[in-house]
Amino acid sequence: MKKKKIDAMDDAIYQRYCCTNYKIKDPPRGEPLPSFIRIGGFDISFKHFSNGLKKRAHVNNEVMSLYIESFNIEHMYSSSKPRKFALSPHVASKLCVDPSSFNTNSCTKDLKRACEKNDIAKADQLFFTIVKQDHWAVVVLNLIHKQFNVFDSNIRDSDYVSFLEKPCSNLIENFKTLVRGRNPWKHNLDMFERFSPSGYPQQSTTFDCGLFAILYMENLTARGLKPFNTDTTSLLNFRKYIAAKLFKHPQNTLSSEEELEKLLKKS
Repeated sequence: MKKKKIDAMDDAIYQRYCCTNYKIKDPPRGEPLPSFIRIGGFDISFKHFSNGLKKRAHVNNEVMSLYIESFNIEHMYSSSKPRKFALSPHVASKLCVDPSSFNTNSCTKDLKRACEKNDIAKADQLFFTIVKQDHWAVVVLNLIHKQFNVFDSNIRDSDYVSFLEKPCSNLIENFKTLVRGRNPWKHNLDMFERFSPSGYPQQSTTFDCGLFAILYMENLTARGLKPFNTDTTSLLNFRKYIAAKLFKHPQNTLSSEEELEKLLKKS
């Protein structure tokens, strides 16, 4: 895998927005945190941005949601990129419930929006990021190989059963139920097998699972998962890469530096 290039500007962005301790007051109770970055239909506050990407931090829902939005923009509208699409963690959480209590109406609008706005019928792979107790896993609807795959960076051997196994299985069954009424791929997902890959990169820390979830999405190809670097320096550089990518994103409609200055003045 080509290493992510981190230049001096990227490092400066990371140091300023993820490593500096600012004394910023939270808004009055009941008021939302001001937006710091806005890409597409997703916002993130400075607090969540910093807390989700600083050293040794767990990637939070807000960072993952914003990254997925940028991921979708990059992969669905580029002729040189594989056709990939990722549902938001919020949608995945609705699909993780026990099948006996799953209501298709809770996700119908999300599926319709993805079909109409993002044309997911052209996707080769569909990703779902699941989080529980700060641990992330990825479920993949692999339309190329007609499989459902699960990547969990905490699995050590074939005998280990992750506490995310049940939510992942629920999501697969519930998504099959959801698309029976609207299936953009014209595949019978009930015929897709559940295949658990083995030998893929695993985390050696207790806090890098969110980074691994993103790396699985980025590096999964029709031929399998491309290898990627998992040493401490590479993973820290990947945090810097994510922070700089979101901050500098061409579709970020906010002046993030100005938004931080407003927060500092209020405090």
